[in-house]
Amino acid sequence: MSTTLGQIEVDGKQTLGRILKGKLLAVPRHQRDYSWREEEVRVLYQDFKEAIKSKQQEYFLGSLVTVDDEDGDRVQVVDGQQRLATATILLAAIRDYLLSHSDNRATKVELQYLFSWDVSQKEGDSEPRLTLNTVDREYFEHRVLSRPESVLRNIKPSSESHDRIDAAAQIAAETVSEVAKQDVEDLFEWTDFLEKHARIIWVSAADPSSAFVMFETLNDRGLDLTMADLLKNFLLGKSKPSLIGETEQRWIEMRNTIINAGDEKLVLAFLHHFWISQHGPTRARELYAKIKSAVHNEKQVRALGKELADTSTTYAALLTPNSQFWQDFQPAVGLYANILYVLKAVAVRPLVMAILFRFKKKDAEAALRLLVSSSVRLLITGRAGGGFAEEMYGQTAKQVNNEIISGVKGLQEALVKALPTDLEFQNKFLAATVSQNYLVQYYLQTLETEGSLDVEKVKNPSTDVVTVEHIMPKSLQKWPQISPEIGRAYLRRLGNLALLKKGLNKDSEARPFSEKKQFYQQSEFKLTKMLAELPDKWGPEQIEERQQALSKKAVKAWSLNLNL
Repeated sequence: MSTTLGQIEVDGKQTLGRILKGKLLAVPRHQRDYSWREEEVRVLYQDFKEAIKSKQQEYFLGSLVTVDDEDGDRVQVVDGQQRLATATILLAAIRDYLLSHSDNRATKVELQYLFSWDVSQKEGDSEPRLTLNTVDREYFEHRVLSRPESVLRNIKPSSESHDRIDAAAQIAAETVSEVAKQDVEDLFEWTDFLEKHARIIWVSAADPSSAFVMFETLNDRGLDLTMADLLKNFLLGKSKPSLIGETEQRWIEMRNTIINAGDEKLVLAFLHHFWISQHGPTRARELYAKIKSAVHNEKQVRALGKELADTSTTYAALLTPNSQFWQDFQPAVGLYANILYVLKAVAVRPLVMAILFRFKKKDAEAALRLLVSSSVRLLITGRAGGGFAEEMYGQTAKQVNNEIISGVKGLQEALVKALPTDLEFQNKFLAATVSQNYLVQYYLQTLETEGSLDVEKVKNPSTDVVTVEHIMPKSLQKWPQISPEIGRAYLRRLGNLALLKKGLNKDSEARPFSEKKQFYQQSEFKLTKMLAELPDKWGPEQIEERQQALSKKAVKAWSLNLNL
C-alpha cells in the first residue's frame, strides 16, 4: 500500500529484500562514497542476528529516498545507499559461502538479489541490481559482486571507500560463516528476514528536485522523527474514532513538553528511554516493533498515551537543570540530576525515571547519588559507551519498575555487582587522561570538596568563570627539559590539570612552572593553591604523584557506599 503526496509517493510496506529483488538501483554518479566503517557494519549485522533469533516480525530500517532516472531504467538512490550496499555485501557473502560448499542455491541468491538477467541481450549478460557511484562502482562490482573464483576479485583498493567496502565484505564473510556453522539452512532464515521482515519506508519522488527536498528534510529531522511519526500513526490507527482526539492530544502534550526542554529530536529519545524504564534494554530500531507487539486494544492505547504524557514531565526535568520539578524533592536531588546532565549520562535516564516513579521521595537523594558515582566510574574506566551502560541501567530500571528492587539498598546491591570496584576505579584513575573540559571541571571541582556538595561550584562549570589550566602547557618553548613526546603523553593527564579563574589562566599560559606558582597562590581552589607550595620542578614524576593523591580522593568522592 502506498500514499501519494503531491510529487512524492510513500510506500510503507516495502522491505529491503523485496527492493533489492524487484528493482534496478543506482547511486548517482556524484553521490558520496561508501562511508560505513567496521563498527556500523557489525552493528547492522548484529541487529539482523538478534531480530532473526527473536523472530521479530518487523525490523525497521528507516527510509529510502529514490527518484526515477529519466535516461534509463534504474531507480536513483538519493538516501539509503549505505544500508542497501551493506545488505548487498551480506547477500553476496551468502552466495559465496554456498558456492564454496557446492550448493546450487547460490545461483538463486545471485539472480534474485545481486544480478538481473536480461534475456533480450544476445549473450545473456547479467547486470548488477545495485550500482554505486563513480568512485566505488567498479571496485564494488569486482570485489563484492563477482564470484570468488573470478580474476576480477583480485582488484586492489585505491581509495578509503574501497578499504571500507573490503572491510565490510570481510565482516560479512565472517558473519555468514558463523551463521552457517551449525546448519547451512540458517542462511536462508537471513534471506527470508531481509525479504519479509526488514521494513523500509520507500519514498519515491517524481523528480530530482523533490527527492533532494525530501532527502534534506529527512536528514535534518533525522530517522528518530520518522520512527516517532510511525509510532504516533500506529497509536492513532489503534484508536477508535471516539478515542482519536484524546490519543492525539496526549501525544501533542508529550511532544511539546519534550521540545520545550530540548528539541524535536529528543522525542524519540524520550520514547526509547520510557520503554526501557519499563521493559528493560531495547535497541532504538526495535522500539516500533516492541510497542506494536505490546499494544493491541483501545484500553492499552489510552493507558500508554496517559503514561507518555505524564512521564514526559519527568524526562524534561532531566534535560532542564533548573526545572521547578525538583522543588518537590530534597535540594540535593535536583543537584545530582544536574550533575548527570553535566556528565551527559544519557544511558542512565531510564533508571532515573524508574526510580522517581517507584521509589519513595525520601530515597531519591541517595539513589541519584549512587547514579552519579556509577556514571563517573564508568566514564573513568571506559565503560560508559558501547552498550554496557545501556544494558546495566536498562536491566536495573526494569527491576525497579517491577518492584524487584524496591529501595536504595536493593539498588546499591544491584549496581555494586556490575560496577568497577574501588581498586579497579582507583587504578584506572591513576592513568586517566581527560580531553573534555566540562568533565575536567566537574572532576576537579568535586575532588576539591572530596565529594561534599558545593552547589555553586557544581552548578556553574561555565568556561566564562572557571577554566582548565594545563600545568605543563601544550607549548613547551619555555619548558626545554620536557620532550615533545612526553609533553603529548602527559598534557591531559588529570594530575597535570588544575582550575583557575579565566583571568589568572590567561596570565599563566605557557610560563615555566616556577613563574606559574604565583598565579596558583592566588587561586580560590585549594587543589590549585597547593601547587604553589611545591618545589619549582614539574614533570612526569610530579604529575604521577599528584594524580595518585587525586585517585585516593576519587574513591571517596564517588563512593558506592551509602554509609559515607
